[in-house]
Amino acid sequence: MAHRVGSTTGSTRGRAARRVLFSFAGGLGHLAPMLPIADVLRGAGHRLGVCGEADVLAGTEGFDAHFPEGETTSPSGRSTGTLAPPDLDHEYSVIGTHFAGVLAARRFDLVRDVIDRWHPDLVICDEMDFGAMTAAEHAAVPRVVVAVIASGALTRIDRIREPLGRLRAAHDLPSDHECSFLTQDLVISPFPPSFRDPDVPLPPTAVSTGPARRSHPANTLRSTGFVAARSPTACTSRWVPSSTPSPVISSSVSSGGCTDYLRACSSPSAGTSTRPPCRHRAATSASSGSWPSRPCSRTSMSS
Repeated sequence: MAHRVGSTTGSTRGRAARRVLFSFAGGLGHLAPMLPIADVLRGAGHRLGVCGEADVLAGTEGFDAHFPEGETTSPSGRSTGTLAPPDLDHEYSVIGTHFAGVLAARRFDLVRDVIDRWHPDLVICDEMDFGAMTAAEHAAVPRVVVAVIASGALTRIDRIREPLGRLRAAHDLPSDHECSFLTQDLVISPFPPSFRDPDVPLPPTAVSTGPARRSHPANTLRSTGFVAARSPTACTSRWVPSSTPSPVISSSVSSGGCTDYLRACSSPSAGTSTRPPCRHRAATSASSGSWPSRPCSRTSMSS
């Protein structure tokens, strides 16, 4: 389906409750870091849609609209891949050829179609969902990108520049040699700042909602002082009451079958913490705000 840059097929003006589309490229580990944000927006009365892998959506609750990609399979027909020795160069290549290549092109078409049919006011996607980012830009819909790689060091511009350049050219978007469009809008990092690779700092458009935010009061989800390229926080801060708990995520590195766990805490001034029901039946409960006591098994990303 052909789409015109900067346009959708419907109007969203005049609606009191906003529509927010959550989009993820991959498995539960790509969706889980966004669920506390969904809880906050849901509690504020907004309508939520989710777009991603059908098998993951089959176990996801709490959304008003589901836009699955592919078909659901029986548990016996699913595979987490083959255990393989760590190979960073291979992982870098997979990001370029799969996430920024084949998958991004497919996700663009799917998410762009959902935008035209469902008319979201905001798109929130995981940092590997390059197709959704591009589709939101193409439709001129504000977006928020949520980090799912704690270190931030897995995406290498030299590996994604060419495939994303082809995707942008195919949809008449301006050339972006440095891929600056990936961080031009609000970026949310749900991890402790200390987990970030110092050689790959968060961009100026990022806010941290990790546990260490208590020492940086300005870095909260609703920081009114934060201004991104197109001020996405200007709209989200109006949608969420100031008394609403801020989300904090404590997450394992989801690789293969390892399950992310979530924990939502109230703002530092509230003095108490709450934990909403998990939105995915496969998720386990969080016992603390720390990393798991045992490391996850590493799997090949090629499956």
